[in-house]
Amino acid sequence: MNNNHKDYKLKKFKRGFEKHISPYLFIAPYLVFFILFSLTPVIMSIVLSFGSWEYTDDFKFVGLDNYKILFDLSTFTGEKFWNSVLHTMLFVIIQMPILIVIPFCIAYLLNVKLKGFKIYRALIYLPAILSISTVSIIFVVLLDTNLGVINKILEREIPWLTSQPYQWISIFLLSTWWGIGGNMVLFTSGLQDIPKDLYEAASIDGCNGFQKLFFITLPSLKNTFVYVVTMTVLSCFNVMGQPMMLTPGEESTEVAIQFIYNTAFGSWKLGRASAMSIIMAVLMGIFSLVTLRKALKSK
Repeated sequence: MNNNHKDYKLKKFKRGFEKHISPYLFIAPYLVFFILFSLTPVIMSIVLSFGSWEYTDDFKFVGLDNYKILFDLSTFTGEKFWNSVLHTMLFVIIQMPILIVIPFCIAYLLNVKLKGFKIYRALIYLPAILSISTVSIIFVVLLDTNLGVINKILEREIPWLTSQPYQWISIFLLSTWWGIGGNMVLFTSGLQDIPKDLYEAASIDGCNGFQKLFFITLPSLKNTFVYVVTMTVLSCFNVMGQPMMLTPGEESTEVAIQFIYNTAFGSWKLGRASAMSIIMAVLMGIFSLVTLRKALKSK
């Protein structure tokens, strides 16, 4: 009787363990890394944004002083910060549509499975696996005013990296070449999930290519578009490497993340830099929610 009771309790404990504890053990490694490397830095940034902490000083609570400085456009820091935010917004507004439309067009054309389409996909995706440093070095070699390959071919001295508007054009060219591969893969995956029966039925009904595109392909890719648009918005807001590597020290191309980095590790004003990062996080969240809401409304 005692043995049966012990076996029953043991089985009950095993069932309870498998049901209530075992799932948490599977997510424990990810949860530990998330807390250490994602949640903890966010909490520390919020705390630091309300204080003053330079490299050689102790942390001092200053309340909303950091935010007041940033929202006061008459101060040097406030003016430069919001100028960098405007540069970031310029990049987002121009680059985001490019990184959506071009990858979709490429994915749509290559989905027809032309001869050698796998090679084309691999070549287009290749830049996406390179680091921003590597890509920037390639573009410096191509666009250097005196020794650049492009100027040699054109037989002109275009100041791609030293004067406006060529500096921004160079940044957009680099970002496009580097970024279209990832979104192309996502669109390709979405296109391949569309049932072929829909296209066959449309052909029987006499639909042409444009009708198939607008009434079958685009509606079927709405979930893919929502994901691509949201992630592209976030990646464009986090631009930093392109202007930092191509046009170092130029105020006309200084973006928000670059200015935050210089404030934190150049001037060692960690509290003020944390306040800037919180403001940018809020702007990114608002912009992403607006974009996501519009995308979901169109479904």
